[in-house]
Amino acid sequence: MVRHLSARDRDSTPSRRWIRIVLHLSGAAPFVVGAIADIAYLWRPFGDDAVIAWRSFDVFSRHIPLVGQFTQALPHGGGSPYDLGPIEDWLLAIPVRLDSVHGVLWGASLLCIGAVALAIEAAWSVAGPLGAGLAAAAACILVVTYPAVALDPAWNPYLGAVMLLPTFATAWCVAAGDLRWLPGLVVAASIAAQCHLVFAMPALLVGFGALLSAVLRARESGIHRGRWWLLAALLAAAALWAAPLVQQFTNRPGNMALLLFRSVGAQAGFKPALRGLAAFVRPSPLWWHAVQPPGAGGTTYFEFSRVVLGPSFAAGVVVLVILAGVFLEALLLRKRVVASAALVALLAALGTTWSIAQLPADQLGRLAYLDVIWWPVGMAAWATLAVSALAVVVATARRWWSRGQHGGARAMPTLGRVLAPLALAGASLALAVTASSVASAVAISNPDRTQALDLTAELAPLAARVAPRGEPFTLRFEGDLPPAILASSLVEAIAFRLHVDGLDARFGAGWRQIGPSVRPVSGSATVVLRLRAAGAVSATGCPGGAPCRTVALADGPPPRR
Repeated sequence: MVRHLSARDRDSTPSRRWIRIVLHLSGAAPFVVGAIADIAYLWRPFGDDAVIAWRSFDVFSRHIPLVGQFTQALPHGGGSPYDLGPIEDWLLAIPVRLDSVHGVLWGASLLCIGAVALAIEAAWSVAGPLGAGLAAAAACILVVTYPAVALDPAWNPYLGAVMLLPTFATAWCVAAGDLRWLPGLVVAASIAAQCHLVFAMPALLVGFGALLSAVLRARESGIHRGRWWLLAALLAAAALWAAPLVQQFTNRPGNMALLLFRSVGAQAGFKPALRGLAAFVRPSPLWWHAVQPPGAGGTTYFEFSRVVLGPSFAAGVVVLVILAGVFLEALLLRKRVVASAALVALLAALGTTWSIAQLPADQLGRLAYLDVIWWPVGMAAWATLAVSALAVVVATARRWWSRGQHGGARAMPTLGRVLAPLALAGASLALAVTASSVASAVAISNPDRTQALDLTAELAPLAARVAPRGEPFTLRFEGDLPPAILASSLVEAIAFRLHVDGLDARFGAGWRQIGPSVRPVSGSATVVLRLRAAGAVSATGCPGGAPCRTVALADGPPPRR
């Protein structure tokens, strides 16, 4: 059995402190390298990242966001639903104000590093170096097989997936009875739930399930409890959920009411949800392999679905049954750490299955990026099985060696306490190096991404030169772009740069992603961005009642800086 050690016991030797430091460095390295690689290759807010940066910039304005990102996981007729809360925008507000170009990137990277650190500390608290090693390895594997998470951490589906790691780790502690981690659980679960609707059910279900488990264990000895931790958790919940509650009670209808009571029509159902779960918990889970999303390398949605939704849905049912069986058996045997891990994994799997099943049938294609939710859930299930198997092996070995018939009876536990953590630290470092190299390589190997960022850098100053001052104007694009670059994403990126400069840029398609403050104004001035066949770019401004003015780059695109 994995022992529930005290903090003093865990930190009693310098080697264990160094192992702890190594695990933290391993978990943080992929996100540090990803941010550095992005900045080195002229990263700037583009598309949805520009929308997030815009909303974060507006936190310190009269247009402060009170709802989450505009969601495309629901049909938009009859209202414009948003995700549950704006906490990501609020957390990134200071970085974006300090650095409007890269703040949303390094700010989100810091959030991910903090999330992984919280997961490592929580896992260390409940299961020592083994638990912390699993948490660090999960973060590294996530980046190795899904490198976009480290290269675009500001995108809310990716930030939500990273936030599930500390949600599960702190829930593991709380479910085992350590209420000191309840504030951390509230913070991590709230951020995950507000990042995207698909994370809301697993995060909240795991959080409430862990708290219920702690309450039921309240009379057991050795459980940390105290009213201060409950008070801190309540204050954290009030702070994190104040904005969406204010919006709900000051609008008719509020965003929460829209999400709760709107009709979504035909739903995806439980079959694809269970198939996806099985694909990420089977003997060769997909979280161990890089999965090509549609559009990447010519992959079609049919080919993507065949990989992600390939297994039988009955296999997903078997996964749930196995997790429930591990939980019940550990509960009967009073194996608290194993039972708590199994409970978290089971609730995470149930919540994720429900969330995917509730997607509208015509929005199932969103799994091309929402599949990232299965990464932490699948790894949580595997970690549970690993901890359960290790508990059996350790218990059996102890009984065998305790008979005293072997001269190494005393040496065996000592070697285990020394060699196992060292092996974990070495494996974590190897994974961190691999994850960092993958993130760096992907950052420089996408020509469409490079061209999109170059166009943003070239067109934004041209648009600023012809844009009218002191009045709203409509920004639009004319010309042919590569299929991988959306005109709406380019317009959003340039409009954000103009917004930071104090210009009142509006645009048509996609304005709801930011909010009513960007609603197009009828009869307003216009700024047209153009890309010609030869690669020349220009911007034309047509203020009301004044002649149009066109500016272009004199000698084609400037050299890359």
